[in-house]
Amino acid sequence: MKRQFYLFIGVMLGFQFATAQVSPILGTDQSIQVTPRGITGRLSGTLSPSNLYFGGGSFGSGGTGTQNTGIGSDRSMPLSGANNVMVGTVGGAARVDFSGSENTLIGTNVFGYIEPGNTAINGNVIVGFNAFTAPGTPFPRFTASYTTVIGAEAMRSTNESTYNTAIGAEAFSFPETGSPYTYGSTGINSVAYGVRALGNQRSGSDNVAYGYKAMEMSLGADSCTAIGYLALNKNVANGRMTAIGRSAMENTEANALGINSFNVAIGYMSLVNVLSTGTNNVAIGRNALLNTSSGSSNTAAGFGALISNTTGAFNVGIGSGASNDNTTGTDNVAIGYRTLSGNKINTRNVAVGYEAMRYADSRTTSGIQAYNTAVGYKAMHGSTTAANNTGANNVAIGDSVLVNVTSGSFNTVVGAFAGNNITTGSNNTVIGFGAEVPSGTSSNQVRIGNSAISYAGVQVAWTITSDRRLKENIKPIANGLAFIKALRPVVYHRTNNLMPDRELGFIAQELQEVMPQLGITNWGMIRSDDKGFLTVRYNDLIAPIISAVQEQQTQLDSGKKRRSTLKTISVVDYNLLNAQADAILERFENVTK
Repeated sequence: MKRQFYLFIGVMLGFQFATAQVSPILGTDQSIQVTPRGITGRLSGTLSPSNLYFGGGSFGSGGTGTQNTGIGSDRSMPLSGANNVMVGTVGGAARVDFSGSENTLIGTNVFGYIEPGNTAINGNVIVGFNAFTAPGTPFPRFTASYTTVIGAEAMRSTNESTYNTAIGAEAFSFPETGSPYTYGSTGINSVAYGVRALGNQRSGSDNVAYGYKAMEMSLGADSCTAIGYLALNKNVANGRMTAIGRSAMENTEANALGINSFNVAIGYMSLVNVLSTGTNNVAIGRNALLNTSSGSSNTAAGFGALISNTTGAFNVGIGSGASNDNTTGTDNVAIGYRTLSGNKINTRNVAVGYEAMRYADSRTTSGIQAYNTAVGYKAMHGSTTAANNTGANNVAIGDSVLVNVTSGSFNTVVGAFAGNNITTGSNNTVIGFGAEVPSGTSSNQVRIGNSAISYAGVQVAWTITSDRRLKENIKPIANGLAFIKALRPVVYHRTNNLMPDRELGFIAQELQEVMPQLGITNWGMIRSDDKGFLTVRYNDLIAPIISAVQEQQTQLDSGKKRRSTLKTISVVDYNLLNAQADAILERFENVTK
């Protein structure tokens, strides 16, 4: 027979003590109906083997749990689960049945007031005063599995939690209002880190909240990420959003965005007021998309980018102050510091570069200054009086290009510092560094290159329209030969030419003198450029030259005809004279006989 060892110290120790091996017992009234285990404390009760308890009244009678460790006063009475560690006072269902397993509970009133007989409490780590505790009456339908709670009153008044993590005072906690109390369900797979983070969460899952009151009023939201002070603070039922930064998307409340909002906000007060139906927005930077309400599918990156946008949609603003006055304008792209910053409601503009389209029209009249493309430093910068900037359908590409345009439209300007004369002029094509039109009002012109250009070449011949249907007042050229004869072709060198090749041509001033003398006016062949220098449209000389050749050919044909006639006459006269001479000679011979 094996020897058994007992040690009893205290009053009424060993009362109704069952057969055991080594059972050291210290305290008053120990071992009431006790099977083998170690007990230190008062009124530990009846429990199954392999438990270790310390404290007055640890684990009350009636429990069947095994391999549990309890330290504290009045903890878990009775306990039927296994592999639990409990440290604290008056926890574990506040003396009602607790049958969960593999839990670690540390703190006063942890898991307090759990409904009797609950078995759906497993694998949890709860640390903190009143953590995961009901306000005063047992939790109904309490379930908690694999949840980690660290912080005073964290997950307080929460009765359902699975695979959640709450770290911070009152994280995942619900307000104790009403009678009976309304308990909260935290959903699953969420993480709350910070004071009141994910407070008032109801049923939402797959959320991450990091920061003071991040997602505090998040009611039913799913798949959200909130990092920062008050980030997504008042989000209500809006899912699949990302907010990073202080107050990012702070006021997404009142069932504003719907269950699948897909908004992303990164930065202090970015997307802070998004409401109504705004979805698929991305805001990165302080105050980016600050006032967007129902606008959707906007992308803003930079301090104050699209800050005034309310209902505008499909806009892109990248850069500090990019499109910062836009309210309802749509389909705009602004990339660069203060690009398109004056635009309010106009649509389909593209501005890329430092202050490109900086002074876009700021009025609220629709249909003005739209469909423009400006790429480059201060491209289409515009008048500082924004109301003057109404031009549409312009294309400006290059450094400081088309910077002074106001109401001009349908201009295409490519090249650094090109087209800067244009203000109200329209339908111009200007290509090349410093290329210009004569004046700000010039329209319907093509300018390629600046005044320093010394050579222009193309691979093929120019093709120019000449259809009768495109012409009127058609008349033949008169005095073509006289005009050509009056011209003085010259050979010359251009001044300030880096390549002093000899050129053939005419002097514009001489043409100006000759043409009126021959009754040739209003041809448009000679014009002044933007600097007052005369230009010659050499193409216009082709027709007079052909006319002159035709006149000369007519004269030649007439001369040939007269010569042929004279030749015929000469032959007839010769024969007649010859006959007359023969007759005279015959008479003379007859006389001399």
